[in-house]
Amino acid sequence: MPLRLNGKTLDLNPPPPTLAKLLEFLKKSSPDDLYTMAEIAKCAHVAEASIGKRGISTSPELAPYSLRHGVMRYFGSQKAIAELRKQVGL
Repeated sequence: MPLRLNGKTLDLNPPPPTLAKLLEFLKKSSPDDLYTMAEIAKCAHVAEASIGKRGISTSPELAPYSLRHGVMRYFGSQKAIAELRKQVGL
């Protein structure tokens, strides 16, 4: 049974704030939109360096929302990334 704190489930291992902001933005994003690392950082109001330098872009939690193709990493909703995977043949 999960513990509750102030009426909410207690999460003893919350994601880093930058990751939480990115996930929140990507879950709400349109299924037709893709973003580069610079664009997602600007839209989610986080520093671009905090995405790449800390390894957040390769976090397992972001895997359904990102795809690396060539030298670019693309971000988007799960539907957008699934469509991108289809188009690039992955």
